[in-house]
Amino acid sequence: YYCNVYSSGNGESFSMAGEKYSDGIRFSDSAGYALFNLNSKYSSVECVVGHTRYESYDKEVSFIVDGKVVKTVELEAQCLPKKVNIPLKYGLQLKIVPGVSDSFEIGIGNMQVQ
Repeated sequence: YYCNVYSSGNGESFSMAGEKYSDGIRFSDSAGYALFNLNSKYSSVECVVGHTRYESYDKEVSFIVDGKVVKTVELEAQCLPKKVNIPLKYGLQLKIVPGVSDSFEIGIGNMQVQ
């Protein structure tokens, strides 16, 4: 139980800064990661990254396409969720990896691939 998937089609959501988000994932431990097969079909993904609990800690999450880090999003303590654009470069695989933190819970919601 390190990563949960939330789909609006199933009516599932999680909260970041008091707002509900869906179509995304929530990490509950820095030991988890998520893999997505891209099959060279997508140029980027837009999403919102934020704290889901333990907002008083700095956290980060890295987005890795075909083994190379394409973006690292840093969440400062008590920051609001951040809307980000992740370049996928028509790669084959996206790996999302949370950074090590004393108290890690982070969400990535409203994911839209382009």
